[in-house]
Amino acid sequence: MANYQNFHPKSKPMKTEELILAEAFCRSHEIEFTYIYALRDHGLIQLVEEQEAVFIKPDELPKLEKIMRFNRDLEINLEGIEVIINLLNRIEILQEETRYLKNTINVHPLPTSPKGRGL
Repeated sequence: MANYQNFHPKSKPMKTEELILAEAFCRSHEIEFTYIYALRDHGLIQLVEEQEAVFIKPDELPKLEKIMRFNRDLEINLEGIEVIINLLNRIEILQEETRYLKNTINVHPLPTSPKGRGL
């Protein structure tokens, strides 16, 4: 397995040693290699293919493990997982937009009217 503990998303281009060998991941998690390809085909994860080997980016691991829990523990099929992941992504975007708007309001508060008078 490659070293991914010191990985930083804004670092220089990813080297092969920073990637996780998909075959090793599959063995350690007792899953079929074809499962990884099925996840890729559904657009749920991205794989890197180099030198006749298939790798997983370290930043894909949390998502991959979440997908595996949905599938194993909750017995949700890949189509259902795809819907769940898309909804979770949309929720995250909405939360970021809400945070931005709250920060904007805090930086530029709305004018208030004097007591007893409307705007």
